[in-house]
Amino acid sequence: MEVGLLRPFIQPTFMSKFTSLVAKAKGIDIIYFRIRDIDQENHKINGKILIDDEWVNIVTNIPKVIDVSAFTLKHKEEIEYLNKRSILTENGKKRMTKATLQTRLYEDEHFKKYIIPSEDCSSFSVVEEFLNLYHTVIIKPVSGQKGQGIYKVSKQNENQYELSYQQSKRMVSHQELNEFFTQDILSTERKHIVQKYITSTTPDGSPFDCRVHLEKNRKGEWTIPKIFVRIGLGQKVTSNISQGGGSSDADVFFKTYYKEKADDILVQLEQLGYDIAAKIEKLRSTELMTMGLDVGVDADGELYIFEVNSAPGTTRLRSDVVLLRTDYYKYLYSKKRPNKQ
Repeated sequence: MEVGLLRPFIQPTFMSKFTSLVAKAKGIDIIYFRIRDIDQENHKINGKILIDDEWVNIVTNIPKVIDVSAFTLKHKEEIEYLNKRSILTENGKKRMTKATLQTRLYEDEHFKKYIIPSEDCSSFSVVEEFLNLYHTVIIKPVSGQKGQGIYKVSKQNENQYELSYQQSKRMVSHQELNEFFTQDILSTERKHIVQKYITSTTPDGSPFDCRVHLEKNRKGEWTIPKIFVRIGLGQKVTSNISQGGGSSDADVFFKTYYKEKADDILVQLEQLGYDIAAKIEKLRSTELMTMGLDVGVDADGELYIFEVNSAPGTTRLRSDVVLLRTDYYKYLYSKKRPNKQ
């Protein structure tokens, strides 16, 4: 039983090796390959297989099941080729931007209360409108990674604003804010959105959010191996650990800071995770393997969806993820392969 691992990296990562070792114990051979390793003319994969703790080159048929990294989806022609011949964990079809997903969820009465008001950041007037409505806003890239490029703007008065980024903040005038927007937001090729700032902070003012990590299990059903809280120690805007900060078990964190509301918040987080996963699969008309839901919690214990990540990090739960994914590969293998076209 061969399962492909389509990744963007030249050399297999630790996670790829770990996956291969666990899969081998379950009777699965992992074939590691990149986009350039696909031989469409001969319908072969020029990949690598782990033998005696070493990655060895191999030429093999296209695997029936392929675990596709979201970072390879930009190669649409190759992904479509594979999608016609294999069962993919991610086919890239009907993917939505952050703004589009927020809109679709807002249209659903079940999710409406969790949605943060957002708008495409197409002009400075949109930012001004949001600042007038909410006083404090976040400006962030549509396709951001690891908290990069996320700014917080707070309106102090008609001509004074506080502009924060990572561990720094400064006061700017209306004109300076306009200039910042033109030079640092509009001039980039990245699309941005502006949204109301949700006060999801610890008592000492450090921003935090909750990551609800979802994976499919051996029955093809969603499960939550872990919910944890990311705390941006010393940060002004985001709680992303890569920008400096730490993490905590969700149960310990909420029982420490939210006392009697803790159990209810934990139940809500778990249910929201399952509901969001099912909703996105329905919106995209496809089955997915993994998902990361980032949720903010305000001082009253109300939940707000910050983001849904199609390629969530696995550093904190590698063992859980590998065990679940290798089981899920076997589930997918039991399904019928797509017909060739």
